[in-house]
Parts: sequence; C-alpha cells; structure tokens
Amino acid sequence: MIPFAPRHLAVAAAFLALAGVVNAQTATLNKARAYLGPEAALDAVKTVHYKGTVTSKSATNPSKETKGEIDIIFQKPDQQRVLITTDKTVDINGLNGYDGWQRTQEVLNPAKWTQQLARPDQIKRLRANTWENVSFFRGIEKQGGRLEAMGPATIEGIACQKIAFIYAPNLMFIRYFDEATGKLVLTETE
Repeated sequence: MIPFAPRHLAVAAAFLALAGVVNAQTATLNKARAYLGPEAALDAVKTVHYKGTVTSKSATNPSKETKGEIDIIFQKPDQQRVLITTDKTVDINGLNGYDGWQRTQEVLNPAKWTQQLARPDQIKRLRANTWENVSFFRGIEKQGGRLEAMGPATIEGIACQKIAFIYAPNLMFIRYFDEATGKLVLTETE
C-alpha cells in the first residue's frame, strides 16, 4: 500500500489543471478554424495571396508619406514573396525554404539594384511568418514551435482567449480569439 501524501494530491491537481488548459486551448483553436471554414477547405489551401496598398511615414519627417502597392504570396511549405512597388523603388523579399533574400531596384533605373541574403535569424522569422499565414492555427509543432495558453483577455469589449504561438523566445505571435465565435480579434508580435 502506498501511503497518501499531500504532494500526490498537488501533483494530481497540477495535471488536471494542465489538461483543462490544453483542452480549452484546443477548443479555442478548433473554433477559430471553424470560423474560417470547413476543415477540408483549410487543409486544401496551399497558397495565400494578398494585394493592397501600403503607406509609411518618414522617420525624420512624419508629415512625409510614401505610398505603394503591395503584393504578398505565402505558399506551403516554406515559400513567400513580398513585392512592394513605390514610385521610386521595387522591393522584393523572398523565401524559398532555407534561402531568403531582399532585392531593391530603382524604378527609373532598373540596372541600379542591390541584393542581400537573409541571415539565419531572418530566415527563421520568414519561415514562421509563412507558416502562420498558411496553417490556420494548426501544426506549429511541425515548425519547432509550441503553443501557450495565456488565459482570458478583453480586447475592445470582446471577451477573448489569449494564445501565444512561440517559435523562439524572441519570435512569437500572440493571438486573441473571440470566445463566442472563434474570430481572430488581434495579433501582436514583438
């Protein structure tokens, strides 16, 4: 017979609490995926394509704005291209698995361009960003990451569950999901 000890009760309570957190986290992410669409449709997505405009302000003169067109493609498993075109430059950021680069070319003089290869930490960030855009909140473990339930939070009056998608201590996406619908309300990055 094993003698009863208070520490056994504490360990059992900790395991039950952890199981509850994991179940709540799983339920939240399942609801978030269901909000976006049926499982079969989400699993079938191989590429996500965004187009739009981008406006940035000068760091030295905040009244000066630069506007441009942006075209972003994320593709499974680890590919992306971000193309930003302004009246002066064309910037292309790319990732092809473990190779990343940035190329800047002048619009009025296409022969004038520069290109840099991405450092390993930049490639890891690009890979995580790509995965975040094509995984629809599932499978972070395949990328060497983990999830961490951070509990309830309120964003602009909406009751949310806060979940961290962690790839490294300095590489994470903190997401807030509407408790009622599963809709993604906010994403924070470092």
